[in-house]
Amino acid sequence: CMPLANFGTGSSTKHLNHSEIERLTELWLSTGGSGIDTAWTYKDEKQVGNALHKIVRDRNSVFVTTKVPCDGFAAASRQAATNRRHLGLDYVDLVLIHFPCRSKLLLAMTWKALEDEFHNGKAKALGVSNFKLGDLKDLNTVKDLKVKPVVNQIYMHVGCMANANSELVDYCRANGILLEAYSPLGKGVVLKDGDLLKIASNRSLTPAQVALQYLIQKDAVFTFTSTSAKHMRESAQVGTGKGYMLSSDEMKTLDNISVACRDKDNFITTTA
Repeated sequence: CMPLANFGTGSSTKHLNHSEIERLTELWLSTGGSGIDTAWTYKDEKQVGNALHKIVRDRNSVFVTTKVPCDGFAAASRQAATNRRHLGLDYVDLVLIHFPCRSKLLLAMTWKALEDEFHNGKAKALGVSNFKLGDLKDLNTVKDLKVKPVVNQIYMHVGCMANANSELVDYCRANGILLEAYSPLGKGVVLKDGDLLKIASNRSLTPAQVALQYLIQKDAVFTFTSTSAKHMRESAQVGTGKGYMLSSDEMKTLDNISVACRDKDNFITTTA
């Protein structure tokens, strides 16, 4: 089962050197975190692997996601194998196509490479990242498709939410595709909203916990980055008990927050 909270080694941590990625991965695992999100393009799998082998005693206690570009069968096969070798793992829990493909042919060939990973026990599940509705439909029409995606990792946060009536969410739910939010705090923008801050104060939660709990109650999981053990623990705690559950009125308030969304093609949103 995919963890609710996953530590991302890319994105806002790109300014850190690789030794810091190793330290932060160790820190996340030491605080009780179990989900790790990396990618071939991050070039940090060796450091992530070092942290895994220092801290983890039971492989089943962690969930490792990696990603490959959509560069065709041979490239995806090579990149997936490189990911596993650098991570020092016999298999990964989830492998994603990192970005939409330049053509339907590349999509089909890259997906076939990932299906081989799945059938050979090298990946427990397959998914995609940054896929819009049309991209998902293209994947569903791949000839002789044998393994369907179970995750779509997308940019999503309070105020930039693929809302319950959007075609993307309806399609994902109908096809058993879990939404995973990256940049779940909107690069910190949502933490400045007055309504969200009021809910956090009333509930004795941090603003980040409210924003992350909102996503969980929208049936999403999330990947985040942090350099703080305190923030890691706070992120790992959401969704773990009734004390974090937001009321229907609080959810409606958060639904109505207006924050500019980075990609309006994927999401229904409003801007102030």
